[in-house]
Amino acid sequence: MSKADYVYEVLRDDIRNARVPGGTQLKAAHL
Repeated sequence: MSKADYVYEVLRDDIRNARVPGGTQLKAAHL
C-alpha cells in the first residue's frame, strides 16, 4: 500500500466515523 493510499483510507475512515454537525456535507464534499 502506498502512502497516498494509506492517507486516503485514514481520511475516509475519519469521515465515515465522524459524529459532528455537517458531517454529511463534509463527506459529500470529500467525495
